Amino acid sequence: MDTFTENIKDKNTEINKIDSFAISVIRVTATIFIFLCHFAQEMPSHMIKAMGQIFNVGVVIFFFISGYLYGRKHIYSFRKWFTKRYFKINIPIVLFIFSLLFVTFNFNVKSFFCYMLNLQGFLGEYVIQGAGHLWFVSVLMLCYLITPILQKLKAYITNKQRNKETA
Repeated sequence: MDTFTENIKDKNTEINKIDSFAISVIRVTATIFIFLCHFAQEMPSHMIKAMGQIFNVGVVIFFFISGYLYGRKHIYSFRKWFTKRYFKINIPIVLFIFSLLFVTFNFNVKSFFCYMLNLQGFLGEYVIQGAGHLWFVSVLMLCYLITPILQKLKAYITNKQRNKETA
């Protein structure tokens, strides 16, 4: 294990088998919801399209799961932690965007860099046709940016509470 260890093995960060199974079931359910939402968007009926938005709750479920799981981890080095996640997400995006641009023959430098900086969810005018669903990545990267801040705030509050209890 390298110096950048994400998990502290104690009772506060380990997830038992029951919790792990429950999280897996919730992930599968959220995935099905997102699939149904996208499927409904392709239907000709406006009623079905509108009702399909109910299944968009799958995205929110994924955000909650990510927040819960990252809230249980300790980040020792923000730079290494963020860089690891950035490349883990952006390498598949680069491959997807290049293949999409190859198929559509519509290369736009501003749009490409918008996706590389994960700003596609905030700068809608640069969305590449067929990649509009990647707004989720912009929000996810924003969550990655604020996670260490929230972790420091949590540690500060916890320490303050401990100091009150011992005083």
